[in-house]
Amino acid sequence: MQKEVHHYPVGHFLADFWSFIHPYKIRFIFWSFIRCLASALELLVPIMLGMVIDTLTTSSIDVRLLSGLVIGITIIELVGPTIRLRSKFHLGRLSEQIAKDVRLKGLSKVLELDLSWHEDTMSGAVMDKVSTGAGAVKALIKFLRENGYSIVIRLVGALLVFSYLHTRYLLLLLGAILTYLWVEYHYDLIISRERNKQSMIREQLVGRTYEFAHNIRTVKALGLERTILKRATKAEQRMYTHFMGLSVVMNRKWRIMQTVAAFFKTVFLAAVCFDVLRGNLSAGMVLVYVTYFQQVHGALNDISDSIESLIENKNGVYRLMTILDAHSEVDKGKSLKQLPAIQSLIFHDVSFQYKEKEVMSAVSFSINKGDHIGIIGQSGVGKSTLFKLLLKLYLPTHGDVLINGVPIAQIARRSITEHLTIVPQETEVFNLSFKDNVTLGKVDEKKYRTAIKIAQCVPIISKLPQGDETLIGEKGVRLSGGERQRLGIARALYKEADVLLLDEATSHLDSRTEHQIISQLEKLDKTLIVIAHRLSTLHSMDRIIVFSRGCLVEEGTYSELLAAEGVFYRMHQLQQ
Repeated sequence: MQKEVHHYPVGHFLADFWSFIHPYKIRFIFWSFIRCLASALELLVPIMLGMVIDTLTTSSIDVRLLSGLVIGITIIELVGPTIRLRSKFHLGRLSEQIAKDVRLKGLSKVLELDLSWHEDTMSGAVMDKVSTGAGAVKALIKFLRENGYSIVIRLVGALLVFSYLHTRYLLLLLGAILTYLWVEYHYDLIISRERNKQSMIREQLVGRTYEFAHNIRTVKALGLERTILKRATKAEQRMYTHFMGLSVVMNRKWRIMQTVAAFFKTVFLAAVCFDVLRGNLSAGMVLVYVTYFQQVHGALNDISDSIESLIENKNGVYRLMTILDAHSEVDKGKSLKQLPAIQSLIFHDVSFQYKEKEVMSAVSFSINKGDHIGIIGQSGVGKSTLFKLLLKLYLPTHGDVLINGVPIAQIARRSITEHLTIVPQETEVFNLSFKDNVTLGKVDEKKYRTAIKIAQCVPIISKLPQGDETLIGEKGVRLSGGERQRLGIARALYKEADVLLLDEATSHLDSRTEHQIISQLEKLDKTLIVIAHRLSTLHSMDRIIVFSRGCLVEEGTYSELLAAEGVFYRMHQLQQ
């Protein structure tokens, strides 16, 4: 599992949030300013209404002042909502664009990270982090355009007004604000910590559910429905229990907040009544004082209403950043080389250790352009690891893998995968048409026809309802294991890479079909490296490399290895 860090300073959060907005900073700042301007204009209305009341209650009414105030209020009531709605519209569009960019950035990072990183995570949990993080960024911008700017303007405006009108009310207002914020801070630390735990539980739950759904054929075949439902029920119960505990904390916070609000409202009204009785406040100023206190009270309630979702969104951004801040250890460096056509592959004294287990030890051999090489050995002796090292999915623990004489650590992995392609034993198939699964992009009909012919896919296509335009279902449920393998071979051929790696890629095929495909592949001007369990598959290879317990123990042609009567010979005898 990825290491979880529970402390996410506000400064880091703001910096990360700004990094998402930065490409659109001019538009964001402009429309944020317009949104604040709308709130500031609406804040003037109570003062102007108070002046209207005072003007009307004087013995001599100033008609020009009264008319000006009424016209001013009318203009603000017309202009304020218009620019507020306009700014909210543009900030809303901006939030969609930023959320889209965040999702793509997250997906790009997931695709970029090393295989070892993916092996320690669940796909469902990773994508939940990306999706939740993008949603959190969008929700934070929505909060700013709906309430965030308005809250700040109302609080600051009220403080400025009371600082001008009366110090006693300013101190009372500051006391209310600071008490509110202290209670918020105390409880929000607890809520933030618990929200983070809840997110981890949810990610585990989503990850497991995705994993079970993704392997539904195995679940059905083994009759695991009840077992999986039982596990899911336990996980859901754990999440529910945690939520109920969290709701108790939030309820306690709300009770305290309402008590604080009631206390300060009572004190404030008592102070207003006292000043009215003493003749210190006019009717218009009572309206101003009460309205601005209500503005502050409403802003503080809005903070309380929003803070829990803000904590959740902050937590969502943090969990997204655990992905975006991850680094590739395999493909690091700014001056990585790009490969031309591959002329040679060399393993020089290569050893590889995976999680304290030595998988490969002191392996050395070379392969030249156009060579047809077989790899043989019992399960777990390092054959597939050899391919992973060639594709730069891992780096050697010791020694060097050289491509065209250049250490693989100095070559960009994307460049390597442009020139090497692999057909694994279990071909990953997407819920696309047969043709789209082969081409995975722009279709070149000539290349496509050649690929499916060599891979013996024509008989498969002829049986599909809509031919090669037939959707083959998630994980290729319409195809057998052997048919998926043939599709995988066609996909690799369509790529037209210099080096073709087959990792038990014909294990599900009958001997006749396998022989036809291998014969066709050997006619191509490509370097061919084949891992096979059936020794007959490698009969025509230029050279066969034999592995045992992570070491290269024999090397030679099929007949030479039989004559040597070593490991290969004993394997041959067992298969016979």
